[in-house]
Amino acid sequence: MRFSIPLLTLTTLSTLIFAHNLPFTFQHVFSVQITIAPALPSINVPGGTLVIEPITGGTVNGTINGTILSGFAYPTSLTNTTIDNPSITLYGLTDDNQTFYVSEMGTGSRACQVTRIEMKINGTRYQEFNNGFLVASVVPRNETFVDVEVYLVGNVASDCGA
Repeated sequence: MRFSIPLLTLTTLSTLIFAHNLPFTFQHVFSVQITIAPALPSINVPGGTLVIEPITGGTVNGTINGTILSGFAYPTSLTNTTIDNPSITLYGLTDDNQTFYVSEMGTGSRACQVTRIEMKINGTRYQEFNNGFLVASVVPRNETFVDVEVYLVGNVASDCGA
């Protein structure tokens, strides 16, 4: 017997949160466009392959604006190629010259993924990102470009030590 469970889109999740007064907020905070170079030869790992794709640049637009300087994506594709475990590590500079570092991991198909982002960034302007966590929808546009929509999940309790 096979079960099919529909995945919630991030937009649907946002609607559910607001409709049910859940104890956290969910808001779109920025969009990212990543430029990827051709992949290096893949590495065989148990159950599939690990692909290393150099990140050659990109942009961040929204609550944070900036430029991606470099990094790499390293998705693990399972042998049946239906599921990827995408991972991305990158760094860059904001428009006010603050350094940022991103580590992103998730799951999904080659067509789209849902990920959790860990972001380190200097500057008091960006402290809201330390009081919650980031989730993202990752959609490869083609072999060279990836679009990422990033959402902040925050705590609505006023006594959480903002």
